[in-house]
Amino acid sequence: MSCLPKNEIKPKMLSTLNIVVQYAFLTHPALSAEPQFDGQMAFANIEQICLTGQRYYDAPKRDKAIMQLVDRLEQLDLDVSIQNFEGTVPGSTHEYSLHNIIAKSHHTYTNRVILASHWDTRPWAEESVKRRHQNKPIQGANDGTSGLAAILEIMRVLNQNPLQNLAVDVIFFDGEELGKPGKGGYCRGSEYFVQHLDEHYSSPPIGVVVLDMIADHSLRIEQEYHSIRTHPVWWNGLSTHLADQEVPINHSQIAIKDDQYPFIEKGIPAALIIDMDYPHWHTPEDTVDKCSPQSLEKVGQAMLNWLRSMDDAYGTES
Repeated sequence: MSCLPKNEIKPKMLSTLNIVVQYAFLTHPALSAEPQFDGQMAFANIEQICLTGQRYYDAPKRDKAIMQLVDRLEQLDLDVSIQNFEGTVPGSTHEYSLHNIIAKSHHTYTNRVILASHWDTRPWAEESVKRRHQNKPIQGANDGTSGLAAILEIMRVLNQNPLQNLAVDVIFFDGEELGKPGKGGYCRGSEYFVQHLDEHYSSPPIGVVVLDMIADHSLRIEQEYHSIRTHPVWWNGLSTHLADQEVPINHSQIAIKDDQYPFIEKGIPAALIIDMDYPHWHTPEDTVDKCSPQSLEKVGQAMLNWLRSMDDAYGTES
């Protein structure tokens, strides 16, 4: 996650949300007979993805990483395409070829939800306490891989037991880590995708959930200001299911412009699920051993329960 550098994140105390939520899907529990999210399998996804190598913009095995992700998504019976665009590092003329990975459900349901994460990893470890490491790329096991790992496991479960009224699409954004502190330039992939939304959707998706940095051993999800301010009912549904899985939630709002933000600007409900209290953020220490299967499972199962309850709600409406 890099869309707002640490020193630009400004906590705001959470005001009480006096919202009466009337949607049944907000608290509907998952049926115990349904397949569940497997934290160990999600953790294995992190291991396998990181084993391929770093995914910064001129990484030697970047193309191989793209094809492996495409292959995994196609195995889940998703219709996969690559959206190509260009991005320049702020303050330079160095331009990179970037690639969003778009995987759409074959279901033709009118109501569609996007699960998203960024797949690129940070080219610079500028938060490292060791100056000699600050211009080196990071592995990004939590920041850049945990969201991918959880979404792949969610989609594996849904492939086994599909929803009946709701289509779930997946987007892995590129260029989220291309920005520089104080200079901007983050979230290139989500910005580009939203600018070209009508090329992929005849009508906008009903909403978006972005998963980023969710595998920390000491997991605590932020109440993200932009997500709550614009679409509180959407956020409340997610946070209810996170609480059901005993995921600690930070009770101060933090404004973070991550890959959810271009959708919010477009008027599409979007929420960011993220743990910013991660000591290895943008350092060489963001490695697989810093990730927890238990944290992945809590977040992944919460998202799965939320999707199932959304599916039930739309089935009731029809």
